[in-house]
Order: sequence, then structure tokens, then C-alpha cells
Amino acid sequence: MASETVERFVHDMRARMAQDAHTERATQVVLLRRLLAVVRALLPYEPQAIVPGTAPWTEAAALEARWRNGRTLVIATRCRPFSPDSRLTLYKYNEISLSLSVAHEQLPAALGLCLGPATVQQTTEQTTGPA
Repeated sequence: MASETVERFVHDMRARMAQDAHTERATQVVLLRRLLAVVRALLPYEPQAIVPGTAPWTEAAALEARWRNGRTLVIATRCRPFSPDSRLTLYKYNEISLSLSVAHEQLPAALGLCLGPATVQQTTEQTTGPA
């Protein structure tokens, strides 16, 4: 299941990037690598879907991870020196719950801030039933 999710995301993201005439190919490769690392970091949280998203900036890339409980995490990244180049926005039923700007190297730690305890509790409830 995990490898299928990663392969599907890479395929869909490459198709989307092929349509982007504004971003250089080398930049697209960097962005895809960053998002691929994020996809792999998201897999333990068992999202229902991980799909390419819409970045809030030009020359950027984004993904959306969705869960059945109404949460959606949008992660966008861009190649920008000397400033936070990535943004995570967590939505709960289409309302912003949390938004963070971080350097792309900090994305895995930021995922833990966004999803950690709630997701662990949710996973426990799914396997053992409500307390």
C-alpha cells in the first residue's frame, strides 16, 4: 500500500509539473524530491489520500493529505534562499486549524507538531475501539 501511494503521487505530480512552463526543470526536480520526502514521512499517519495540491506561490509545489476524520494537511514548498521556504496548513472541516512556515529541512518535525498526538490517539482508537 505504501509503495503504491508513493508511486501514484510521483506519477500525478510529474504530470502536473509537466504542464508548468514557468518553473525550470532543475527546480521542479528539487521540489519533487522535497515533496517525496514529505510523502514518506506522512505514511505512518495513514492518510486516506495524498494528492498534488495547489501552491500559494509561483515556482512552487504542494501536496494535500486527507484523512477520514475531516482533516486535510496542505504542504507547499519553494526554492527560496534565506527564509522559510515551506508552509504547512492543517484544516479541520475546511477551517484552518494550524499554519506553520518552516525551512524544508524542518518539515518532518513540523509534521509531528501538526499530526502527532491526535493521529496517534486516532490510530489507537481505530485498532482498539474508543476508550
